[in-house]
Amino acid sequence: MFKAKYVGAQPVENQPEYCNYAFEIKYMFIFKTFEISVYGPANLFDITEHIRQAIKESSASNGLALILSIGSTGALFKLPHSSYEDFISWVLKRIPYKSVHRHPGNAFAHLRSAVVGCDLILPIREGQMLIGEKSIALLENTAGRKKRRFSLILVGED
Repeated sequence: MFKAKYVGAQPVENQPEYCNYAFEIKYMFIFKTFEISVYGPANLFDITEHIRQAIKESSASNGLALILSIGSTGALFKLPHSSYEDFISWVLKRIPYKSVHRHPGNAFAHLRSAVVGCDLILPIREGQMLIGEKSIALLENTAGRKKRRFSLILVGED
């Protein structure tokens, strides 16, 4: 995990009035990568607790969480658990596993990732993600068991 802090401008003495200001900005930047076991195609993995725990450990009070699926075939989204099966049905209907594509092999996986998206930006207020009753899910599109990595970048008030 990488963690950095930025502190902004300090008071300036003996300067013209327009330069004489004093403010301080304290922001933290945290970068963390996770690896989970996955299998696909078209299986969902809830990663909400990974993100919640990282936010809690960071002590970020307010800010943004950027979540990125590493690779070109994973996708991220937020959705209530009760809608998972409907979502998978929608994806399979729109971008089927067995279809004619110009790209050989796993074109369906790349297309699903492109349509659903491979990143999320979520607001953090008072140390909590503002996602309501939704969970954060990773959609694995590649066939076979493997590991999937995703990264979290937190930018927030310390």
